Amino acid sequence: MAFIEALTCRECARIYPAEALHVCDYCFGPLEVSYDYEAIAANTTRESIAAGPRSIWRYANLLPATNDGAVDLGAGFTPLLRADRLAAVLGLGELWIKNDTLNPTGSFKDRVVSVAPGPASSGSRWRPARPPGTWPTRSPPMQPERG
Repeated sequence: MAFIEALTCRECARIYPAEALHVCDYCFGPLEVSYDYEAIAANTTRESIAAGPRSIWRYANLLPATNDGAVDLGAGFTPLLRADRLAAVLGLGELWIKNDTLNPTGSFKDRVVSVAPGPASSGSRWRPARPPGTWPTRSPPMQPERG
């Protein structure tokens, strides 16, 4: 997250510090990450990206989180497939489709889930929530009282 400068409201352009916020206090507009693009350009090359892992963390300098201690399940780095027949039907010169079915759960959401725990473990107020339907269905066995 070294290249994040601030959060900027997409509606009114107010600027906020880079912390766990998602909406503008003034107009309730969504906040977007503002990056230091000069620093990214100075620290990121085609070679450094190509030398990275075959996952979303290959692009770590371009993500709004760090991969310090991240669990890498291999999300991202899915292939682009050329779709010539669909391009012709749609009247396009060329069309490429990202095949996210090769992500660990078969979903594009694996990328978000890979990056989200970073802020949660960095000491910020962000904490991952347990997704619906993943709560235990049975209570643990009762322990006898001692006394």
